[in-house]
Amino acid sequence: MDPMDRRTFLRTSLGAAGALAVISCSKSSKSSKAGGTTGSTASLTSPVPRPTIRLSGAIDFGYPTPFAYFAAPGFAFMNYIYDTLLQEDTDGKMLPMLAASFDRAPDGLTYTFQMRNGPKWHDGQPVTADDVAFTYQYFKSQTLSPQLTALPTDIVDVQATGPSTVVIRLDKPAVTFESQVAGELPIIPRHIWSTIADAGKAQSPDVLVGSGPYKLAEHTVGEGTYLFNANDDYYLGRPFVKRIEFRPVSADDLSALQAGQIDEAETDVFGTPSDTLAPFRDNPQYGVSTNKAGICVPLKWNETKGGALADARFRKACAKAINLDDIVTRVAGGNGLPGNAGYLVPGNPYFTAVPQPGFDIAGANKMLDDAGYTRSSPTATRQGPDGKPLKYTLTVVSGIPAVLELVTGSLKKIGVDLTPVQVPLPNVLGGADYEMIIGFDGGITQDTDPDQLRLVFDSKSTAFQHPKGYSNPQVDQLVAQQAVTLDVAERKKILAQLQPIVADDLPVMPLYYPDQFSVFNRKVFDQWSDSGNALTEAKRNFMTGLKSGLTIRPSSG
Repeated sequence: MDPMDRRTFLRTSLGAAGALAVISCSKSSKSSKAGGTTGSTASLTSPVPRPTIRLSGAIDFGYPTPFAYFAAPGFAFMNYIYDTLLQEDTDGKMLPMLAASFDRAPDGLTYTFQMRNGPKWHDGQPVTADDVAFTYQYFKSQTLSPQLTALPTDIVDVQATGPSTVVIRLDKPAVTFESQVAGELPIIPRHIWSTIADAGKAQSPDVLVGSGPYKLAEHTVGEGTYLFNANDDYYLGRPFVKRIEFRPVSADDLSALQAGQIDEAETDVFGTPSDTLAPFRDNPQYGVSTNKAGICVPLKWNETKGGALADARFRKACAKAINLDDIVTRVAGGNGLPGNAGYLVPGNPYFTAVPQPGFDIAGANKMLDDAGYTRSSPTATRQGPDGKPLKYTLTVVSGIPAVLELVTGSLKKIGVDLTPVQVPLPNVLGGADYEMIIGFDGGITQDTDPDQLRLVFDSKSTAFQHPKGYSNPQVDQLVAQQAVTLDVAERKKILAQLQPIVADDLPVMPLYYPDQFSVFNRKVFDQWSDSGNALTEAKRNFMTGLKSGLTIRPSSG
């Protein structure tokens, strides 16, 4: 795979709408206040020159309105321009953005937001509670791409009850409302969008009016050039980073970083051996941040195809034939964790230990023998009870040689013949047809909110993470129940029931969770960021120049 494709794949596969944010356990309280701006300000109070940040642009992710961007990078670009009611901090707490505070009713069905006094749109008009109510109504009226942040169907009413008060009513409690709705849905100006019938077609500077800390200065259609200038009239103060530049680079990110072309680089999404990072760890010029078990690389079966693919015994035999520890060692250089049949990453607060398939070639062959999958010789391709050979296509986004070879070679030993098929990335994110697939599921980390399990396993899910054809009424009931359970202890009990079921059904087998690394130039990022250009932190980092909170670091120039 081309290095540019690899980093593009990571950023895109995270899927802004599907990537779930961390929810603090403290949110089980009946009333929450968006407040508290913490930050490492002790040694960061003296003004310093405002930096320009140069980052690698790989592909055109669409025009950065709330209705025309594509995938996680496009969401990040749009998010520089448009603010939300709340902003998630590094510790998962929700900070005030356009909303100064909020209260949640005891039943979890009503949220009341008090708006800040002072935010203005980029054209100088004030941001009002009416703009917020209009935003929710407008999103509901539009037909949106699955890649966009969409209005949840459980929001039944949004009203501006005063100049600075917004009341949002739900038809059922939603544990992810604060992080994924109030913290992700961009607020748009009524005076711009009220006359636009088809939001997706509106792609010009005239409509690109937000309230956020940055304005788009340049976007080159067809390539990865995006340039943003600071909105110096921003209501929280003058943004710390003066300019953000995303430009295509000719080499891989690490080489471009060493050559001084960019200030931050992301490593190979499939896994990065420690010796690749050693030159940067040993050089004080660079910092290296680690997102432990930062993404899931799963093997999925399409049960709509029927036959063996719809047989849990076959899927379990396939999983048993694959040495997951070997994948972590050989592909990720030991930097990652082997997959968990219960899907959540070990170390997640909601993780429940479940029986694992375990690497056992002889045991996998016996499972298939006992299930009636026969073979004429120890090296022949098996046939199912229906007489059809166990020959399938294995869809991959692009060349992933190490993982691909390990999986195809392992299944060959149990009589399953796989033919790799490469497809464009948008096809996978849009729900490509497949028999078996090795993909990437974003938003699954040790900090992931377990509502991700609903996106993956709910039979009604339209997310690309959902294994095609999987349906279990008991699973549907449990994922729906946890989504409305605000009490953390009760929610953990529900999810403890869920994980053994999906592990036994095994519609998807996570192969491994590779660590993700960001390498950055310390001179540019100074003391204000541990994470370089992590998508979830970039806006707040660039705006404040601090590791957490919404206080903006003093700057000159």
